[in-house]
Amino acid sequence: MDAPLDRWYTNEVEITDDHLKLARRLNVVWQADMEWGAVEFGDAKRPFGNGDMPGDVAEILGWETGPDRELTPEQATAAKRLHFEMGYVAKALLARGITALEGTGRTRRAEDREDRP
Repeated sequence: MDAPLDRWYTNEVEITDDHLKLARRLNVVWQADMEWGAVEFGDAKRPFGNGDMPGDVAEILGWETGPDRELTPEQATAAKRLHFEMGYVAKALLARGITALEGTGRTRRAEDREDRP
């Protein structure tokens, strides 16, 4: 049985390297067709690109899985918790990123950057 999400609500999350790896792969888009436009953290069914969120987390973080990306119950719970914490992490990254970007000048779309993987 899945762990209840309400047990993970907190006022504080320690941002780890795992969170940052996931943040780099988080599906973020600008929804221009909304009334004023809005940032949307991807497709809720595919936050990291595929419909198998726990499997995506395991792949991004390099966890060993079964032949068809099967996870142990502990891995599945850890993946779900990390994903749940990404809401807090995204807010922190936006807040801190604004400060980090102040005064740096113009930026380019990720698709146009040479350092994009």
